[in-house]
Amino acid sequence: MSAIGQTASITLITGVPGNGKTLRAVWYMKSAIDSGVPVFACNVNGLQIDGVTDYPDPTKWEQLPAGSVLVVDEAQKFFRAGITEKDPRTDSDTFGKQVVPLNIQAMETIRHGGIRLILLTQSPLLIHANIRALVGLHEHMVRQGGKQLATVYRRSRVMDNVRSEKALLAEDHESWAYPRECYGLYKSAEIHTVKHKLSSKAKRGIMLAIVAACLVGYAIWNGKNLMGGGDKEQAGTPGTGASATGSGVLGGDNNGQVKYAGKSDYAAKHLPRFDTMPWTAEVFDQRPVVSDPQVFCMSSMPTASDPREASCTCMTEQGTRYDLPQPMCRTLARNGAPYNPYKDVRQQQQQQHQEQTGQVAHQNQPLQLGGSVIARGTREVGSFPESKPYATATSVPSTTADL
Repeated sequence: MSAIGQTASITLITGVPGNGKTLRAVWYMKSAIDSGVPVFACNVNGLQIDGVTDYPDPTKWEQLPAGSVLVVDEAQKFFRAGITEKDPRTDSDTFGKQVVPLNIQAMETIRHGGIRLILLTQSPLLIHANIRALVGLHEHMVRQGGKQLATVYRRSRVMDNVRSEKALLAEDHESWAYPRECYGLYKSAEIHTVKHKLSSKAKRGIMLAIVAACLVGYAIWNGKNLMGGGDKEQAGTPGTGASATGSGVLGGDNNGQVKYAGKSDYAAKHLPRFDTMPWTAEVFDQRPVVSDPQVFCMSSMPTASDPREASCTCMTEQGTRYDLPQPMCRTLARNGAPYNPYKDVRQQQQQQHQEQTGQVAHQNQPLQLGGSVIARGTREVGSFPESKPYATATSVPSTTADL
């Protein structure tokens, strides 16, 4: 049995239609059957897993054998929020006291019977509050732009605000690829037919990248024109060594300067092959490396003393901002940068040693105080008052030319 059935007596799986919550439940059921666990299912459309028993009334879950797992799809139909029933312990046949259904009250001691429930619904708010208070594991499914992939947000208790992206980012989460081997084990109206589409954030990111590339290309082209436009003559003169290549980059001129087919080609050569590794841009393949690009990321989470929303920021070794998607930024902040085979650790250690040696030598030099010495001599006449002072009880002697 998968970990979901071993760690929680009541598991809640939520997600809007087409996000993969039923597929994940089918995946769990198949794993449980393979482990020899008795599995019962209710309201799962077209379920075709050998060994799974149909159980039409999940409100009678107490009648299941010990150690069983019951999966209920669209659980709000049976355990809807606010539902009550007349207390069967009252004698009145007309106006009995309304109480929480006894089958829901019995879930308070569900662990004693060894029965485990997996409830599926679109929102946790659709499920009775008593059940939400007893949930030991909550998984919320969010499909990634129509891909055969979903982000699973997880917590050991109910996540009430599953509609807030900011709140979900603070939860433990992972990407889950849809298991294609489970597609034929049940009938789904949307999970296999939704077409992939880019999110609005991805579209804005692509547009910004195109605009940035055009601006960089124009700045380079305009800068060359301001310098005199000599590159055009060199590119068209025979014998200068410029030649077209299959990649669109022209050969170097007599000064060894690389030529490009156009502005878009120049911008393309400067785009990194991997977002987290700027040094993987094609421009670094053939030209000498004069810097060692690095990316440093730092993430923060809201706390009781600092309730600000979660954020993640990346900077380069030059102190400039480096934009990355939030999940990728948090991965770098948590695990550090990926391995860089071009980084010369020995040279960096040697440079640090030289800097430390220079600091020690500077500290060992004798202390030198600034200042100057004025020699004694005779001042020039007229540079100081020559008149004698008035005679008083404490008279001042006549001034002299001696300093």
